[in-house]
Amino acid sequence: MTETNDHNQALIDANRERLQVLELQAATYGNETPPHIITEISKIVATIRALSTVVDLTPDVDPNAAPDVLKRDQIERRRDASTNEQATLRMIATVQATVAEVSNVKSALKIETDRLEEQINVVQSGVREQLNDAKERVNIQIASIEASVASVQTVVLTEVQSIHTTIDRVVRNSLRAIGIIVLALGLVAIVLIIYFRV
Repeated sequence: MTETNDHNQALIDANRERLQVLELQAATYGNETPPHIITEISKIVATIRALSTVVDLTPDVDPNAAPDVLKRDQIERRRDASTNEQATLRMIATVQATVAEVSNVKSALKIETDRLEEQINVVQSGVREQLNDAKERVNIQIASIEASVASVQTVVLTEVQSIHTTIDRVVRNSLRAIGIIVLALGLVAIVLIIYFRV
């Protein structure tokens, strides 16, 4: 029985050493403790509990020692083991609560990120629509201006042609009038010449 107890106690001690290392890692990581560390801590605590129930925690003391000394030592060892287990369980509960809190925060952040992305998409869509509307209005105004320019060009060309026609008419009429005046002067000259010769 002592050999089995020694072996089991050695297993408990080895598991406690591993547990201390993992507890330090969990304390270092804090809220971001990886799940495999939390799981391993839980497994080691369960292993230590199982082994502790099997191990006879009676110390190797003189068999002639007083029973109350043996009992006191046994109670102290059990109390120490229980205190360590309780502390470990509290730490596991704290880490699990922290992981759950981090998970909740991540979920809330994901929801908020999705909401913001949706708002950004709505704003971008609205901006795109406004830009398209503005572009369409500008295109309509450009088309209107081009039509106005074409209309003005047509009016100007018509007026220029009308002015040319009028100038041509005035020039022709002026030339006719000059021709008639020259002809009249020529006739007057002829009449005067004939009159003074006679």
